[in-house]
Amino acid sequence: VVCVLSMYACMSGFVNQTQPLVMMAAYKIWITVFAFFALCADPLAAATSTKLPPFVLKKSSSCTRQFFRRAASSAAVVGAVGGLIGAGTLFFGAGAFTQDPHVIQGAKIGVLPFILILCVMHPTRVCQNSLVVHGDLTFYVCAQTCLSLLFFVGLTLLAGRCAIGSISAYRSMLLATLIFYIASFGTYGSRVRYLNRSLGA
Repeated sequence: VVCVLSMYACMSGFVNQTQPLVMMAAYKIWITVFAFFALCADPLAAATSTKLPPFVLKKSSSCTRQFFRRAASSAAVVGAVGGLIGAGTLFFGAGAFTQDPHVIQGAKIGVLPFILILCVMHPTRVCQNSLVVHGDLTFYVCAQTCLSLLFFVGLTLLAGRCAIGSISAYRSMLLATLIFYIASFGTYGSRVRYLNRSLGA
């Protein structure tokens, strides 16, 4: 939780440092809607914490792998649906937050990254909880810390190279966030698959 909040803080700091007031306001709308749909991952993550342990305790590799595949696939579908609804909210409902046309247009810039990030973020949460169920906390903490540090360093370097008010800088920040979640999913997913195969070995 601390790492995720730190990541959001880095994103907000990047926007505050590189963007004009209009884009700051647009980002506030984007992150508010994003945070709401990001919570949709919690039920699946919680289900992983409660349904997966019996399979792990029985050392049933096949059942564990099957459950993980279904949970991760379901999370991706939920992320895609939530992403589409959230994107629709940004594209058609941003007027509920402000009447400024420039802010509304700025909020629409992040629609595609919004969908893609949620599609990857939700399965990543399932992978994280699967690692906790397996008791692989050392790997989880180390991986999360390293990935978060890389994200922070990347945004810091990007902020130093970008011109103030550059829209491309804003897009680059959203792209960096997407890359962070893709890297997280790849890292945690690979580890969980390894642990699942190792059960009963």
